[in-house]
Amino acid sequence: MTEVVSVYHQLRYEIDTRTANFFPSSDSGLEIQILKQIFTPLEAQIAIQLSALPEGLKRIHKRVTKSGIDISIQDLENLLDGLVRKGGIIYEKLLFNKPKKKMYGLVQFVIGIYEMQVDKLTKGLAEDTEQYLQETFIHSFQNTGDHKQLRTIPVNMSIAVDRYVDRYDNIKEIVMRERGPFVVINCICKQAKDLLEEPCKLTDSRNVCITIGYSAKGSLDLFPSAKEVSKEELFELLDEFQDIGFVLQPGNCFNPKSICVCCGCCCGALSNIKKLPRPADFWVSNYYAQVNTDLCNGCGMCFKRCQIEAVKIVNKKSTINLDRCIGCGNCVIKCKTNAIILLQKEKTTKPNRFHKGLYLNFFRKKRGLWGFLKMLGLYLFGQKV
Repeated sequence: MTEVVSVYHQLRYEIDTRTANFFPSSDSGLEIQILKQIFTPLEAQIAIQLSALPEGLKRIHKRVTKSGIDISIQDLENLLDGLVRKGGIIYEKLLFNKPKKKMYGLVQFVIGIYEMQVDKLTKGLAEDTEQYLQETFIHSFQNTGDHKQLRTIPVNMSIAVDRYVDRYDNIKEIVMRERGPFVVINCICKQAKDLLEEPCKLTDSRNVCITIGYSAKGSLDLFPSAKEVSKEELFELLDEFQDIGFVLQPGNCFNPKSICVCCGCCCGALSNIKKLPRPADFWVSNYYAQVNTDLCNGCGMCFKRCQIEAVKIVNKKSTINLDRCIGCGNCVIKCKTNAIILLQKEKTTKPNRFHKGLYLNFFRKKRGLWGFLKMLGLYLFGQKV
């Protein structure tokens, strides 16, 4: 039994130290309980042998058998494919290979393993993850602020037409330059809250998360709730989402392969980080809201729509705490007196050029420049990284 438990502790360590994000240990051991619900002991043993960068089956089989695990290459492929379906690891298919060559790799816990539990999440896993995020991960996040996988961009109607908006901060521009496919899937956070009997306060819809391109193709393969939509249908959904009051959070790059559509009551990131005194410090956003008190009538609509609790009504006037505001623009579009506007920050942040480059940048920050170069060298020579 001790040996089995140690396998999960080793897997936790591998995910924490090797992948792009952190997976810290807790005093309660919740992270071990989480891993046990996703990986069998044998799957955990094999996952330990995976690299943070995806590799081909032959390379992985050589390392697995060298570690003392007796398994055929066909059985290994079946096991790894099963782990992909369970959301425990990631895989890629290299298009230039004939037939397409599958590549498998270790993946961070969030955004990663947990989000891949869509459509198969259990109440037990939801409870353990919720507690782990609140008790352990959120405190670790305060010390690892550079690893921002998402960014907040304004809902389109919140930006005045006479103001220039960089293409990477314009949701319709982002969608327009993508060829697709476009897929919407169930939201893992909303599924978790349903299981915990705390349903979303904004909507009854669960099919709100967006994947694009190769990520969309993977979603269609893995998630029963996945539904392909046209570009025009996606634009209609985005209009609906901004009317409801969702925060739009694409991946932190020019060509994001996913767009999280978030609310303050369900979203694991928003709901936990808004408990911190300065939530805005942990978001990538180029905008902030400002109130013209001469125009404000104190109706409170902005207070109701703010998902990060940045708005207060003082003396029948809205005030915005800039330590909390993440520039989503949801307060702007329902203000009947036009008292609130979005302003661009003096110092703006450009997202990473490419989706994969974003995660390579995380590796560089996590391991340091020398560690990053060593990682790439080891990978080229078939070593685990």
